[in-house]
Amino acid sequence: MHWLAAFVLTLLASGTVIEALQIRPCLDDLPYPTFVEIRECTQAPCQLVRGTKVPIVIVFKALFDAESPRYIQVVHAGATATPTELTPDRENVCNWLTGSSCPIREGEIIITGHTLDVLPEYPLAQVTIHLSVLDEQSRTHTCFVFDAQLVDK
Repeated sequence: MHWLAAFVLTLLASGTVIEALQIRPCLDDLPYPTFVEIRECTQAPCQLVRGTKVPIVIVFKALFDAESPRYIQVVHAGATATPTELTPDRENVCNWLTGSSCPIREGEIIITGHTLDVLPEYPLAQVTIHLSVLDEQSRTHTCFVFDAQLVDK
């Protein structure tokens, strides 16, 4: 993970904006990350194997000072939107920062990780995953969506 942090910081310092796969901004012009890498996914829809954990790296610029940013994850299948229950440890962005720590400061480049649990009981279906980082005042620091196909091994 540290090599990735150095690589991403080098690209950011050079002014290069990169994207590892096809992600989309959330609605309402919410702030978009600078970089997203979803392990073993280079094109949409991502093939997510049920019963696995999928690491995600997210790089974004903090828009506000924040003491306790948190992940919000929602899975959309058809007309159904299901918020994902994250444990307090997994929800807390501060636990997954690389090269910085909380509190985060406005303008700071944030590199953080997240793990997407693809539960075995999930149906084989096409889904859209919405992932955002909110602070203690419910302000959005970054938000993106991506398409995935849930598959068996």
